[in-house]
Amino acid sequence: MFKVPARCNRHCFLERRSPYGSSVFLHVRSHSLTRLTTSEK
Repeated sequence: MFKVPARCNRHCFLERRSPYGSSVFLHVRSHSLTRLTTSEK
């Protein structure tokens, strides 16, 4: 599993509890995208 910042742990937990599983993948993808953008700068 992808490691998520502590500040987003609660948010991700709520998304996992939600019936929409795709939202979790979108949330993880957003984290990886932001990480890539920050590393590029």
